[in-house]
Amino acid sequence: MSRIGTFFTRLLTPPSTVALEDDYRAYTTEFDHVLAAQDLPQLLGPATSEIDAAEQAFKASSAGWLMLANTEWVTHMQGQDLSGMAVTILLDHSGSMRGQRMVLARAISAVLVDGLGRLGAQVEVLGFTTASWKGGSSRLMWLNDNKPINPGQLCDLLHVVYREFSTPAPGLGRNARYMFHPELLKENIDGEALLWAADRNQATPAQRRFILVVSDGAPVDDSTLQANGPDVLHNHLKRVVQQVQAQGITLAGIGLDHDTRAYYPHGFTIKSPEDIGGPLANFMNPLLRD
Repeated sequence: MSRIGTFFTRLLTPPSTVALEDDYRAYTTEFDHVLAAQDLPQLLGPATSEIDAAEQAFKASSAGWLMLANTEWVTHMQGQDLSGMAVTILLDHSGSMRGQRMVLARAISAVLVDGLGRLGAQVEVLGFTTASWKGGSSRLMWLNDNKPINPGQLCDLLHVVYREFSTPAPGLGRNARYMFHPELLKENIDGEALLWAADRNQATPAQRRFILVVSDGAPVDDSTLQANGPDVLHNHLKRVVQQVQAQGITLAGIGLDHDTRAYYPHGFTIKSPEDIGGPLANFMNPLLRD
């Protein structure tokens, strides 16, 4: 648990620290955080007016096309029975997601939670980023240790839980508005986030498991890349994907103006709100039937 995290009452399971090969590890996990979304203001600052304004703007601008997307999902998924399936929606919170891409991620989450939940699936919604820019406290520790070579992951992870599998109420809920916190979006260690999401998914008693990653690019953390080389996060994510698939979890990526098939076995690109309804349902339908 991090020093800051000791003040939080809803600190959840810490990020996975599994090292898959010698060229990847975490230099320290002391400053990592896993928080319920409603606790983000304690770490990032309240920003209440900014969050509320962004949420109101999202609802006003998306009402029409979200209703259409939900209707198309009901039509395209008719007859599916997803009882016994655990679906994790894992959202990239990198800085490049700011603006319209986060709006799309928020909308995708809402449509999937509602549409999959109606068919009997348990759905969890998670987000991943870093708590600081440029390595934060982890990098400062490394500097104070005289910069050992090949330190591995060199940043303060921040993993966010917006909706748990055990949430009894339908829908995404009010916690989704924290996706619009102005200080949230920073850098992204996708491999660590995927390990964390898989651990949580495997802890459910489900018979079928599915993880859907919503992202707009490759994993990037400047501090880690500068200290270890340009391919360390790319290679780590590729190995994590193989490991998660070996656990019997179906993996797919939704790319926001980005082709996710460089990492995930199934990929679909979303460029506009119109893609969230029927086109996304058509992509997911055969994967959910497997």
